[in-house]
Formats: sequence, C-alpha cells, structure tokens
Amino acid sequence: MGIADRRQREKEQRKTEIIDAAERLFFLEVMKMFPWKISPARSN
Repeated sequence: MGIADRRQREKEQRKTEIIDAAERLFFLEVMKMFPWKISPARSN
C-alpha cells in the first residue's frame, strides 16, 4: 500500500497547490478592482 498512499498524498498536494494558486489570482484581481479597500501598513 506504500505506492498507493504516496500517490494519494501527491494528488492531495497538487489539489491544494492548484486551489492556493487560484485563490492568489482571485485576490490579486479583486485588489485591482478595489484598490482603495486595503490601505498599506504605516510605519512610524
């Protein structure tokens, strides 16, 4: 079962990586549409 387990873990990892990339792209597009919603951190 070692090979099957490894393949399942790799499948889950690819799925997670794809979802993370999609979330980053979505966030960037939202920031382009609404740039005034997020203000940069201020340094004193």
